[in-house]
Amino acid sequence: ASAEERQCGTLEWQVLLPIATSRQWAVKVGVALGLTMLLGISVPAVLTHFNLAMDPKPFFEPGFDFVSPALVLTALVLTAGSLYVSSLCTSGVWALVMSLPTMVGASIFLSFAIVQVGDASYTAWSRLFSALVPSVVGRVDLVAWRVTQALNMLLIGGFMALLLRFAFTNHRFAD
Repeated sequence: ASAEERQCGTLEWQVLLPIATSRQWAVKVGVALGLTMLLGISVPAVLTHFNLAMDPKPFFEPGFDFVSPALVLTALVLTAGSLYVSSLCTSGVWALVMSLPTMVGASIFLSFAIVQVGDASYTAWSRLFSALVPSVVGRVDLVAWRVTQALNMLLIGGFMALLLRFAFTNHRFAD
């Protein structure tokens, strides 16, 4: 998104427009994330639905997930990371080449962080809820699991916000 604007020389013109740069960036991010959701999630889901209309047996199997939240989060994180890498590069091809190893590294880091934070958080929340509410023994694990999931979502959301903030800072300069 940013690299092609640098290559074509349109970034300098956009800075001169009477619209705030932050608003232009918000539109750019919204379009990129919207296209990711539309083309990366919605179109495959619709095609899967039409395929299931022909053969509905997999739909009724246990554990069938039409669109998993993990898939949506992965697509959004990869898009945010690609926007960041694009804000550092001067051509779209170079941004594509550089985003592949960068996103693999970010995925490894995030999965490691989520596993480590998730395990420690789940254990801590389970102990805390067991100590505070000893009468609700069966639901302590469920509540701790939900809190852990919420913390993981906050971690991923914070990572995406940080990437997009750094990308916005890089996007404002044409050099």
